[in-house]
Amino acid sequence: RNGISPGCLSRAHMSSVVQLVSCIIMENRHVTIDGPQLTTSLCHAKIHAIIHKDLEMRKVCALWVSKELNPK
Repeated sequence: RNGISPGCLSRAHMSSVVQLVSCIIMENRHVTIDGPQLTTSLCHAKIHAIIHKDLEMRKVCALWVSKELNPK
């Protein structure tokens, strides 16, 4: 057994999914969770977790922006 629960993604695969979701958002900051969900075939909750926990982004005025805003 590889320590991965059935239905879970490996760390390497998860890293590539996080990068893919990031690229989708950066290409179109107005995208909803449905955009990455359709591309990756992951559930709404998993995409939500990637955006909010892994990428540390949130919607502001319908745009995804970093949670840690700075003067720039």
